[in-house]
Amino acid sequence: MAIWTEPRQLVIFGEVLARARADGTSVSDEELITQARAAHWGTNCWSWVEMSFAIISATCALRPHLALDLVGDPIDVMIQGGLEREEDVIAQGVALARKDRPYVPLTEEGRTWLLESWPRLEKDARAIFRRKWIELTE
Repeated sequence: MAIWTEPRQLVIFGEVLARARADGTSVSDEELITQARAAHWGTNCWSWVEMSFAIISATCALRPHLALDLVGDPIDVMIQGGLEREEDVIAQGVALARKDRPYVPLTEEGRTWLLESWPRLEKDARAIFRRKWIELTE
C-alpha cells in the first residue's frame, strides 16, 4: 500500500484502511464508506476523479462489496467534467491504473482492483452513469 503523507484527511483514511486490513471487524462498512468520502478534498473535476478512484480502489480492494456504494461519486464528477458517453466510464479507472504519476498515488491493491475488478462492473457503472446523467440534467 502507498504511504500517504498528506493531506491530513488522506493520512487518516490510510490509518483506517490499515486498521481494517489488520482486523476486518475493527472497522464497519459504514465507517469505511464515511471515512473514504471524508478523505476527499476540493480540486478540479478530473483531479478529483483520480483522487476518488485512488481512495475507492483501495477501499474496494479490501471490501469489494462496497464498490456500488462508492463508484457513483467519481461517475457523477466525470459527467460534471464533460464525460458524455457511458461506455467511457470504465476506461477512466483503467487509464488511471496505468498512469505513471497519478494525482494521488494508488495502493498496489487499488491498482490491481482497477485493472481486474473495475472492468467487471461495466454493466453497473453504465447504469449508474445513466442515472447520474438524468439527475444532473434535470
